[in-house]
Amino acid sequence: MRKNNKGITIIEMIVSISLISIVLIFLLRLLLTIKDMDDKSLSMIEYEEKTSLIMKSVQDSLKDLNNCTFNSNVDTLTITCGNSQDKITIAKEDLKITVTNCLEAYYNDKNQLTCPIESWTFADALQVTDINDKSSGNLKIFTIDVIDDKNNTYPIEISYYNK
Repeated sequence: MRKNNKGITIIEMIVSISLISIVLIFLLRLLLTIKDMDDKSLSMIEYEEKTSLIMKSVQDSLKDLNNCTFNSNVDTLTITCGNSQDKITIAKEDLKITVTNCLEAYYNDKNQLTCPIESWTFADALQVTDINDKSSGNLKIFTIDVIDDKNNTYPIEISYYNK
């Protein structure tokens, strides 16, 4: 007499659970990889945004000025236009870049001359390089490179043509 077996065996259950586990592990790894890629792309966008803001801040102040002089060392670039008070200072310390713009100075409520200060911190960068002079003749070019953990370089380039 033949029995009607409508149930499942332990072997079938173990095989089913094993196959589902393999698929879930694959999907979990895929999701973690996508999350990691998304985090890295967000930090890349952040670096690009900060370096662009630094360049725009300085270049907008310099665009209509003549006869500016540049003094640089490894950590500081000072751009002086006109008298000694009309200057922009770009300072680098570890993972932070500070721009002090005395070209756009104003008087505060205590009637003291105040220079606007902007500061950008690159939290996860492995390195912010020294200020490098790449000038040639009347064209002044100074660069600071921000390098992340994947060796991507985000250059901050300050350029000025002395007429």
